[in-house]
Amino acid sequence: MKSSVEPLIHIPPPLVFAVIFVVGLGADRLLPFRPAWINVPVIHAIGWLFIAAVAAIGLLSSGLFIQNRTTIIPHGEPVRLVTDGPFRFTRNPMYVSLNLAYVGVSLVLSTLWPLVLLPIPFLFLNQLVIPYEERRLAGIFGRAYSSYSTRVRRWI
Repeated sequence: MKSSVEPLIHIPPPLVFAVIFVVGLGADRLLPFRPAWINVPVIHAIGWLFIAAVAAIGLLSSGLFIQNRTTIIPHGEPVRLVTDGPFRFTRNPMYVSLNLAYVGVSLVLSTLWPLVLLPIPFLFLNQLVIPYEERRLAGIFGRAYSSYSTRVRRWI
């Protein structure tokens, strides 16, 4: 039996982040919101630091899934529970990376509207995608997943 959330799970999370980011850019065009602090070199440097962190976390996390021959797709069929690398610190390092990328690009572009809209894709992940994934992982991996989720936080 399918849940009412399941059709939404087929929307790739990066697409949700990208669409909301573009909506934020459109809002910025219509109603620019740029306080002076957003356009200083240190803010841009922080943005680039976030983007670099995304590359490291995202590539390492994805590489672990490939190495373990399991799916990266939220509605895919996982065959192994990955708990090493960044997964020792957060159960969702790829989703942490999406959030960091979103913030980093916003800071590099000196635009705040996307940041104002960030709760939308975050809530999509936190309220729909992740609980769906957690239920599936608990059903597939049982006690191993329960133990893992007790030891490691959902975010950071």
